[in-house]
Amino acid sequence: MDVAEQAAVVWSRRFVVLLVAVIVAGLVFAWRGAGDDRYEAEVTMQVRPPLTENNDPSLQAVYYADIVVGLAGSRDVVDKAVERAQSDEDAEDLTQEIDARASDQPGFVTITAPGDDPEEAAALADELAVAVRGRVVSDQASAQEAERVPLDRALNATLVELTNPDLTEAARAALEREEEEIVSSLRGLAARPTWSASIVERADLPTDPVAPQPLRDAILAFLVTLIVVAEGLVLWRVLRGSLSVRRPEDDVRDALGGVPAVPVAAGAAPGALAPLIPAIADARRVTVVHVGRKDTATTARLLAGLLAARDRDPLLADVVDDRPSVHRELSMSVTPGLTEALDHPGRLGELLATLPRVAGAAVLPAGGADDRTPAERADAVSAAAAHDSVVLAAALRPGDDLLSVLGAAPEGVVVVEVERDAVTRATLRRAAAEWRGLGVDVVAATVVTTRRFGGLLSGGGRPARAERTGRAPAASLDSA
Repeated sequence: MDVAEQAAVVWSRRFVVLLVAVIVAGLVFAWRGAGDDRYEAEVTMQVRPPLTENNDPSLQAVYYADIVVGLAGSRDVVDKAVERAQSDEDAEDLTQEIDARASDQPGFVTITAPGDDPEEAAALADELAVAVRGRVVSDQASAQEAERVPLDRALNATLVELTNPDLTEAARAALEREEEEIVSSLRGLAARPTWSASIVERADLPTDPVAPQPLRDAILAFLVTLIVVAEGLVLWRVLRGSLSVRRPEDDVRDALGGVPAVPVAAGAAPGALAPLIPAIADARRVTVVHVGRKDTATTARLLAGLLAARDRDPLLADVVDDRPSVHRELSMSVTPGLTEALDHPGRLGELLATLPRVAGAAVLPAGGADDRTPAERADAVSAAAAHDSVVLAAALRPGDDLLSVLGAAPEGVVVVEVERDAVTRATLRRAAAEWRGLGVDVVAATVVTTRRFGGLLSGGGRPARAERTGRAPAASLDSA
């Protein structure tokens, strides 16, 4: 699926995507808005590395600043800060919220601490800095003590040996040299430069909470949901094997073995089906089978209007009583209709001649329910009608038996109207194979590309309405 097709898929469901995104954003806004306020305070520390001649001071400052960053989030430092600040914060959770980072200027570290109120946040930040400073001092003192203890022991042992009167002059000289080396090491250890971490800017009381930020979170949730839902929609259509959104007629044409196929959109004029004229021009009876979830007769209505515009005298009849569709297309009553006309078989031809017309086409809705099969209803209308062309509308669900409408020996030609979003490519290929096996000759196809279809037979933007033509209206069927 290329980028253009993906964009078309998302655009075709833009209102669904937007609705889901708005709902999620609203829920996030309500959830985040109900949370407790959270404040943050910052304290700045400066690292002073030991003064030596061998190392670059800036590199040393970066090194020791990283140590301070690590200490600020350590559990023992946090425990001490929480205790000294007399805070109710949980130390374990607090370690996840503390943010310590080295600044771009070498040797400076910023420590950020949270709190339920400004005073608590500022106190925690200051106490964290104090605890870090104390830890730096104690760690260096501990390290120096660890080095001094063995030197003291060695010096004491050497002094004890020097008191031995039996020492030779060579042994005494060696012990005295060892004593001098130990004393020199102790002096060097005492004079060794240390590094320090000092507080250069204490925390100010924050004025505004940093959390919750319901508007920011809602906007982020909206954007993320837009992307997730849009991509999920594209993936779902790919896995489902849906027809193309941009050019569904190509998929339908391939599935049906190369028959002419045209898209039908809302407000389409009869001229939109002009490419189908060669396939139906010589047929008196055209059965238009709509396959999909919705009951529509868009193609049948447009074909009847197209034939009327070509100086034919078409009859548009709805032959499926359990899924009637013509009356919806033309905004008319479903009864009286074909069922009521068939109740007067002797006068059927006369009654068909008195039907109301829409844009030159006589219209016969389905009427009430009865026990006749759609094929019987279609054959009766075709035999009794004196019209040049008979367009029969039949709305089926995917998988329904087409012969229930056409009969065992279908007359005329069949045009299939496919509801784009209800039929997959695989389903359409299986149906086409079954139809060919039953001897059904599908000569053309249309693809309903929108969910609501209107348009006058003459090409207007709203559903056509039945008009009186001076003949008896369909309502006279009941009084016959």
